[in-house]
Amino acid sequence: MIVILVITLYTSRVILSALGASDYGIYNIVGGIVVLFSFINTALASSTQRFLNYEIGRGDESALKSVFNASIHVHVLIIIAIALLAETVGLWFLYAKISIPPGRMTAAVWVYHLSVLTFCVNVFRAPFNAAIIAKEKMQFFAYVSIVEVVLKLLIVYMLLLSPIDRLVYYGCLTLGVNIVITLAYIFYSRRRFSFIVIRRRCTWESMKPLLGFSVWSCFGNISNLVSSQGLNIVLNLFFGVTVNAAMGIANQVSSAVFGFVGNFQTAFTPQIVQLYARDEAILFRKLIYRASKVSFFLYWIMLLPMLLNSSYILQLWLKDVPDYTNAFVQVILIDQICFALAGPLWTAAQATGRIRNYMLVVGTLNIMTLPFAYIGLRAGLPPTSVILVKIAFDISTYVYRLFFLRRETAFAIRAYLGNALLPICLVCLTTIPLPLLLCHYVGQGALRLCTTTALTTVTIILASYYIGMDRSERTQIVNFVKAKLKR
Repeated sequence: MIVILVITLYTSRVILSALGASDYGIYNIVGGIVVLFSFINTALASSTQRFLNYEIGRGDESALKSVFNASIHVHVLIIIAIALLAETVGLWFLYAKISIPPGRMTAAVWVYHLSVLTFCVNVFRAPFNAAIIAKEKMQFFAYVSIVEVVLKLLIVYMLLLSPIDRLVYYGCLTLGVNIVITLAYIFYSRRRFSFIVIRRRCTWESMKPLLGFSVWSCFGNISNLVSSQGLNIVLNLFFGVTVNAAMGIANQVSSAVFGFVGNFQTAFTPQIVQLYARDEAILFRKLIYRASKVSFFLYWIMLLPMLLNSSYILQLWLKDVPDYTNAFVQVILIDQICFALAGPLWTAAQATGRIRNYMLVVGTLNIMTLPFAYIGLRAGLPPTSVILVKIAFDISTYVYRLFFLRRETAFAIRAYLGNALLPICLVCLTTIPLPLLLCHYVGQGALRLCTTTALTTVTIILASYYIGMDRSERTQIVNFVKAKLKR
């Protein structure tokens, strides 16, 4: 994973250098328009994931086949709908509302069409991705990640030798990589899982549960897009594509760092839903506590040295660092703490299947980010203020999730605070002082980066093991390490 992170950051640096800050910003803002249409697919993908996990928990093979077949048909319908929306409403928005530098509109339009195709390919991949996660074949994701990294390195090399406009060529290469990865998902799933059955016909009764669950998921996903891609568009209206480039770089850093936690939470998702389906309430709650703690500890190992050395890392990584990039990196990384903690809570809420009220509240809080951010920028606040607004609303959303689970699953908030949040706070308090003291005596540079990374890694691992884990969790860790060593 460390190698993948390093290569990801390296390729981003070369791509930024090859495209330039302006074209890199164009790619991020144009791709953001396409992502605005992804709320439908994201909603259905999460619905497919939930229902597959639930039926696996119940042990119903026939229902599994029905759910997967229905999800394929609905995803195809969504591809058609999104393509129509993107090539009409989205294309109008690109021409009428987005600030593109003179002479680059033609390239931006080509990138937009390629982004739509890339997005449609990813939509079709979603049911197969859900099937692999539901069956907990996480080793496949490791192999695919390696292939994807190799292809990204190939993109870097080919981009430098581009026979056409580099921005357009980059869009073509990105589409090609996504097609290859999608074919790998389809081939693996069809060979390994007996419930991967695609029939020409699909009944309304089999699609209705997926669509019903997706309706409210759509609202939540729309709100997420408003608070992410919407903020990117607001920044473009006030500051242009250069700030979009800074935001894009910060999001790439955040995605690379958070990838460790995301993979871990993906591995826990099927177990949480299946325990709920089997009505194993005690194990269900314990798994939420454990997943929340480990998610945070994994993220904290990456986050703390990054916050202490972000300026030097960006200078080392990028030849020319766009304005505001360092500030964006720091505030976005801090915001991701909420997602590290809330991931297991969201999975637990999704497992219940009763998400109407949940999505109404969470979605409304997310949407409120946009008008408050706009007001702040109109008042003259700096670009990073939009992320600070988002942090405030993300904390509110995290608190609401706890009360929702208490009502729907008899989730004990006091037990969660004592078994998950208290150990997390103690680990934070015990691991911050030494790195800060070290930074006081060592200036920015390679020495500080190496020493703070080593120090934070050791102290966080020790604090997580002795302070963050209870006795049973420590025993499980020891047994797991012993088993790996024997193997």
